[in-house]
Amino acid sequence: MTGALLDRLTHHVHILEMNGESYRLATSKKRQQRNAKPNVNAEKGGANP
Repeated sequence: MTGALLDRLTHHVHILEMNGESYRLATSKKRQQRNAKPNVNAEKGGANP
């Protein structure tokens, strides 16, 4: 049923396939890197508090 519905909706549509990393994903990764806490116990083999 879903296949038939999608077929009806996309019958006269041009579908553009976009390859590559999205701007939202790139921004999210940069934000995570900025907000990442450094591991203060790395020398001792412990985890972050």
